[in-house]
Amino acid sequence: MAVQYYDYYDYYDYDYYYYYYYYYYYYYYYYYYYYYYYYYYYYYYYYYYYYYYYYYYYYYYYYYYYYYYYYYYYYYYYYYYYYYYYYYYYYYYYYCCCFGSTKLLRLPCRVPSQRRQDTSIHTVDKATKYGSVTYLDFPSSP
Repeated sequence: MAVQYYDYYDYYDYDYYYYYYYYYYYYYYYYYYYYYYYYYYYYYYYYYYYYYYYYYYYYYYYYYYYYYYYYYYYYYYYYYYYYYYYYYYYYYYYYCCCFGSTKLLRLPCRVPSQRRQDTSIHTVDKATKYGSVTYLDFPSSP
């Protein structure tokens, strides 16, 4: 009976330890698999988030650069138009004062007059030795 008693406990201990190790092995395998899956998912999510952030940053930078370029172009165009306008104005004034007419553009000269006090603009034809020249009669400021 003693041999069977010890055999029973040896078999019981063997079965207990077998299931014990099998359970822990399965538990660690499952934990390792879950951890690996979670790490992979986290890495994928982080990569996707980084890619999205990089794309958003690139899009923002591109939009800012486009806006800056558009603003610079608009400023340059405005400055060029302003400069051209004043150059044309001084050219007009110079030829009207010095020669009496713009011979290159054949446009009437703007000559201020003190004769009229209204706000309308009138044309005055004056005869010169080169022919008829039309002047714009601007009213003087009140």
